[in-house]
Amino acid sequence: MVSKLRDDDFSGVKYVINKIGKNKAHFMNILDPYKLSCRLRGGMQNLLMDYALNPKLVRTLACISTDYNIAAIDMASKVGVDVITMPGDLAGEDTMLMSPKHYREYIKPYHKKLVDYAHSKGLKIVKHSDGDVWPILDDFIEVGFDGIHPIQPQCMDIGEVKKYLSGKVCILGNIDCRNLLPFGTKKEVENRVKDTIKKAAYGGGYIISSSNSIHPGVKPENYIAMVNAAHRYGVYSH
Repeated sequence: MVSKLRDDDFSGVKYVINKIGKNKAHFMNILDPYKLSCRLRGGMQNLLMDYALNPKLVRTLACISTDYNIAAIDMASKVGVDVITMPGDLAGEDTMLMSPKHYREYIKPYHKKLVDYAHSKGLKIVKHSDGDVWPILDDFIEVGFDGIHPIQPQCMDIGEVKKYLSGKVCILGNIDCRNLLPFGTKKEVENRVKDTIKKAAYGGGYIISSSNSIHPGVKPENYIAMVNAAHRYGVYSH
């Protein structure tokens, strides 16, 4: 179920903006209409079955979710958010969760609508999807996303992605939060950050972050090591 938006839903980002100041870029998550549709339908498996059996319902749910997201983007812009991040996984490590054809039919038009609306409000918008999204990278560019996160290291090589997308879109992420940040050493984290910057940061267009989130399993000292290494090695020639 999708609840009605309230001013209180933005209290967290308001606090951060007031605490840190407006000279930093402020990001806020707004769920992908695909992910919202999954919730409205009672689970991903039900929605994916509808792709084959009930396309009309799929489009109706996508419209409802997109209208909800437009309202959320509007409210986010008013409180001072700079960048919308749209989480919602479209792929696993081996394959897409739906065919590229179904992505283009049932999801891409709604992505386009949200990207255009975010841009009309002066905001940037980043698509988050774990997994191997190589089959639809060109679609993300056509839609107009300003960034793609997280370039999951288990199934996508950030050096190859950078070469392919250089000058087209910002890439974010790739520092492994499944194994490295929870179980690695501080030195291993530093070396990975250094190597990733070398592969992805040339020419600009890379924002370093974890390969998903900073979840409770991440060692605090490894998170700090990632940040410190980003400052140490993040000054590079364009």
